[in-house]
Amino acid sequence: MAKSRKVDKNERIKIVKYCLEHDMDYKTTAKVFETTYANVFNWVKKYKEKGEDGLGDKRGRHKTDEEVDEMTLLKRQLKQKEHELEMAQLEVRLLKKLDEIERRRSIEQANMKLNMRPSKKSAKKK
Repeated sequence: MAKSRKVDKNERIKIVKYCLEHDMDYKTTAKVFETTYANVFNWVKKYKEKGEDGLGDKRGRHKTDEEVDEMTLLKRQLKQKEHELEMAQLEVRLLKKLDEIERRRSIEQANMKLNMRPSKKSAKKK
């Protein structure tokens, strides 16, 4: 079996055209171009469905809002709003916790001041 390798779009087009010219002989095409049978099969399938544009490598690329249908766009917007709501809820929880910590600190400081005051008895001894 041939080892898989990186193939750019132009080479994929060349491979697909070779395969189609040779009566869709995937096995021979894979051997000639040193790629896998599965790759050749998938490239020919994509070429038949979408033409040369179907052979581009789209990994890691997300469609823009203009490229997607209305349902997908609404799902994206809903997901964004849910994320914003979750961030706002986290912020509220954080601010409440911060308020609680500050309140405890001020109470502790007030108690320390009360404990630091000299008692009336110790003041009279001096």
